[in-house]
Amino acid sequence: MDHSPVRLFDLAHRYVSGQLPFDTLFAEALQRILTAPPDSPEGELAAFIVAVEAEHGAGQYSAAEGYGRIAHFLTGHQASVARGNPSP
Repeated sequence: MDHSPVRLFDLAHRYVSGQLPFDTLFAEALQRILTAPPDSPEGELAAFIVAVEAEHGAGQYSAAEGYGRIAHFLTGHQASVARGNPSP
């Protein structure tokens, strides 16, 4: 059985596709902030997810807009990887 941690990007894609609740994604992002290097793609995504939740909690935008921001981040990351640069 594989016990390697699931990449945060995989979890975020599951969230965007409706297969994972935001609370689970957010909890994983909090853990990754503590463990992933801040300048790594996972560290950047973790910080972004936490910032999205903080801004949503402050009433800056709706949950649907936060969802859109996360989806947009993932799209930017995929395009960056396709160009050979793993960081968006």
